[in-house]
This record gives sequence, structure tokens and C-alpha cells, in this order.
Amino acid sequence: TKWPHQGSGSGDIKCPYCIRMFVYKSNLRIHIRDFHSADVGPFSCTHCGKQVKNRSCLRVHIYRNHPRSVF
Repeated sequence: TKWPHQGSGSGDIKCPYCIRMFVYKSNLRIHIRDFHSADVGPFSCTHCGKQVKNRSCLRVHIYRNHPRSVF
């Protein structure tokens, strides 16, 4: 039996802002906070100066936007 905070277990909770799917609502909340919130964070990209909320978001940003700098 699933708890109310979980989906069906098959990744059926869709982000309302993009195509990402999640199994848990808590993961969706974290995703929205980290990728779709207007708030800027303390981590900044050394290539373009974009500010993000955490190191994980910074890694994703660099990988997607500055692929030549990834080893």
C-alpha cells in the first residue's frame, strides 16, 4: 500500500514546468525548488556567472551549457 505522499511507484508525478516525471512528490518539490524557482543561490558558474542554489545544480548547468569544460 502506498502512502499519500507517494505516487503509484511508476514515475507518474509530472513536473508542471517541464517533462520530468517523479515517483515521489517530495522529489518533485525539490526539483521545482532547485530548477524552476526564481530565487538565485550562492553558487556561481565560473564560465558565465549564472547563480544556482547548490553544487548539484551547478554541475548540471556546467554539463549542459559548457560541455567543453567538462573532463
